[in-house]
Amino acid sequence: MTWEICKGGWYVLHDEEHPSEWLDMYNKLVEDIMTRKVRFELNKLNMHHIVPKSIAPELDKPIENHIHLPFQYHMDLHYYLWRHDPQYAVQLWFGCVWGRKHHKWDLPGGDEEYKQLKEDVTLWATLKKAYELKAAVEAADK
Repeated sequence: MTWEICKGGWYVLHDEEHPSEWLDMYNKLVEDIMTRKVRFELNKLNMHHIVPKSIAPELDKPIENHIHLPFQYHMDLHYYLWRHDPQYAVQLWFGCVWGRKHHKWDLPGGDEEYKQLKEDVTLWATLKKAYELKAAVEAADK
């Protein structure tokens, strides 16, 4: 996945290898919020990194990579990222658990999608552990 700053001054995401409607929806919602096409009250806002910290930790601080938005829109952005690429399941999982309990927010696909999200979280956690173990073994061999 790649990113660039658009004319408006915020980041947009691109995935030339795996283009998807989900990433288009993600960029469109970011644009609508940044250009104030989406209106909301300015209390209880969440901060979201437009380019995920997991792929660009160097963009953690620049304000061009931050968007402030209500919980519902924040979860929508994480949902679009997950639907584009299952590696973003963990970030959605925490918000989904919180959202079900405190905000009456749920995945659009209901229980079936919730089951898929749980499977993706388990898969990515397993893969992460495998990569960490491989790195540890390689470091020990040196």
